[in-house]
Amino acid sequence: MAIDILNNFYILNDNTLQKYDVDGNLLYSYHNAMLNTISSFDVLNPHKILIYYSDQNKIIVLDNTLSAQSSPIEL
Repeated sequence: MAIDILNNFYILNDNTLQKYDVDGNLLYSYHNAMLNTISSFDVLNPHKILIYYSDQNKIIVLDNTLSAQSSPIEL
C-alpha cells in the first residue's frame, strides 16, 4: 500500500494496482496481463505513477487515472 501527497491510497491486489480516494472509494485500476507481475510502484508524483516489472525489466508510466502514457520503457 502507498499514499500520495493528495491522500489517495494505492493497493496492489492480484497484480492490479487500485487507486482509492480518502473516503475509500475505488477511483481507478490498472492491470497489464502481458507484463506478468508488478514488482513495485512509485506514487511520489501522483500525476506520473511508475510501475516496475522486474522479470521483464520494464517500467510503465501512468497518469493520475492509471492510464498508460507510453509504451513500456526497457531498462
